[in-house]
Amino acid sequence: MENDPHHNISVNFEKAEFSFLQYIAVIKGLSHNTMMSYRQDIHHYIHFCQHNRGKTNLVTLDLEDVQEFLKFYSSTSHSSRSSARMIATMHTFYRFMMMEKIIIENPWEKIKTPKLPKKIPDFLTIAEVSLLLNGDIQTRKITFDDRNRLMIELLYATGMRVSELLEIKLQDINFVSRTIRVMGKGNKQRIVPILEQTGAEIKNFIATQRVVLDLELCPYLFLNYNGKRMSRQGFWKIVKQRAKLLGLEKNITPHILRHTFATHLLENGADLRIVQELLGHEDIGTTQIYTHINQQKLYATYHQTHPHAHVDVESED
Repeated sequence: MENDPHHNISVNFEKAEFSFLQYIAVIKGLSHNTMMSYRQDIHHYIHFCQHNRGKTNLVTLDLEDVQEFLKFYSSTSHSSRSSARMIATMHTFYRFMMMEKIIIENPWEKIKTPKLPKKIPDFLTIAEVSLLLNGDIQTRKITFDDRNRLMIELLYATGMRVSELLEIKLQDINFVSRTIRVMGKGNKQRIVPILEQTGAEIKNFIATQRVVLDLELCPYLFLNYNGKRMSRQGFWKIVKQRAKLLGLEKNITPHILRHTFATHLLENGADLRIVQELLGHEDIGTTQIYTHINQQKLYATYHQTHPHAHVDVESED
């Protein structure tokens, strides 16, 4: 390596990171949130290499630097899932740099991404969804509660991602066909059906509450108090506040409503392929995680209802 003239080339961390982020945004079409996750991981790596290893040239980093970084990262309260994501990020980052001939050796090449057990997603019962949507909040006055409830209703009624919900523009809604055009991962569009009742609620919201918030002719459906597009953080707080005021003890997040949508459809006999299309999953394997939930329910029902389930087994002793 020391005799390799390429070793003497200086590659600035920040320039390499900027080129990579441009690549995944423009060429790969990844979402803003995914880009921010990549950026955060790369920043962790760069900061460690500069301050803990004293290196400022990307070309000089080797396997020992990578191994020391992973030891440090896993020791700083990061979960195994976060570590796996970090490794996946660095593999993508270094593959890009190899492809662009920014570097000629990849110190992450021998680092394998650990296989993690798939976590069965949590979900709400029908009764919990009903309470979240229709519960009467009397402890305090909640301004624009119809907007808040409608956002939650749309997540449960369509299974769309939070980012997709917040990106809905007025022009994306077709009240005649009762559909909404959403922009999914990788800038891939899909058409999501909505119920007649949900369409009527959206119409009413636009005519009554949204018109009050739309101070600057903003194109997005859901706006905050300043007339700007609702942020992920703002919506997260809305869901948390509503769940708390209604006495729901589960850790309810916006994404749990997507899990609930898929689970309830499958429990009621929906075809797995249809659920895959509605969720916007490229790989049906991602959708199949919800079948494990139904299997658990199946086993529980079997043991509760089979005539022999409660028969005492006589011992041979």
